[in-house]
Amino acid sequence: MTYTQAFGHFFHGLQDNWLWLIGLCLMAEPILDALWEGYRDWADQYVSRKIRTRVSWAIVISCSFIACFLAFADQAQKTEVALGQLEEARHSASPVQQSTIDRLSGDLTAARGRIDTQAQIIEQQQTEIERQKHEIESLHPKPDRHLSDDDKKRLEAIFTPLKTEYPTLSINAPGDGEAQGYAKELADEFNSIGIKVDRVGIVFPTSAEHAPLK
Repeated sequence: MTYTQAFGHFFHGLQDNWLWLIGLCLMAEPILDALWEGYRDWADQYVSRKIRTRVSWAIVISCSFIACFLAFADQAQKTEVALGQLEEARHSASPVQQSTIDRLSGDLTAARGRIDTQAQIIEQQQTEIERQKHEIESLHPKPDRHLSDDDKKRLEAIFTPLKTEYPTLSINAPGDGEAQGYAKELADEFNSIGIKVDRVGIVFPTSAEHAPLK
């Protein structure tokens, strides 16, 4: 229940049962003044009008608090009665109904356990699929390397100022075709810069993971 709905129920109870108390206190003196022509003159002899006004407002405020409390008490009593009826309805369930409820509760718990188990299996399968995917990708042949135009420009910018200090250069690569082809492109580029590379040497890697291009 929202605060707006709760306030609506509270105000409904206040209006239906206790709001008349506030109205009666506010209208008491005007009613007496209307019905009794000399009421104000008679009352002024005993209590001044200023004091009567203050007393009237004090009574109104007191009645407002009383009205709020009584309206709250009505709503609290209705809530207590409803809770009692609900509790009574729970206890009044037949053994067959209670057995059905217990069975369904057990089935729900078991189903949740199976769902958790299946979720763990699915997670393990996804992990295995990812591992196999990486293995398959690692088996795919890698594309041949080539010097791009940007690579050539960077080499020229770096090595052109150094060609007088390093007039020759040695380049070695593993004996497979891809590495030798890439090394040949490097050699041609250095030769065009002015750094002489006679030929591309061959190196023999010690393992499949170490195939250096020197």
